[in-house]
Amino acid sequence: MAAPQLTLGFPTAPPASVEQAVLPIRGTIEERYRAWRTTEPDVYTEIERRAVARAEGGATRVETNKITADVRGEWRVKINNDFRALIARDLRTAHPILRPLIHVRARRAT
Repeated sequence: MAAPQLTLGFPTAPPASVEQAVLPIRGTIEERYRAWRTTEPDVYTEIERRAVARAEGGATRVETNKITADVRGEWRVKINNDFRALIARDLRTAHPILRPLIHVRARRAT
């Protein structure tokens, strides 16, 4: 015999598998970042300009997280936080002056 169910007058919830839909995430972080760079070249160029200006201004460290946050707020654009490390890596590759000033960690995700 099944255990009696307590009824409080609330509708029965559907099974968890029905209400928990899996949201599609298209592409890897790298693929989404490359697509973003293609669609928002002016945003990346502004981040790049600010990073180089700080380096040329004598900064001992260039924080891409700070620059990204500043551009996001001032330009009112969306920049996925997943992209910050890739932005840092691209900046280091494109501008040798930035290599010692931008610190990066080993990548864990793709």
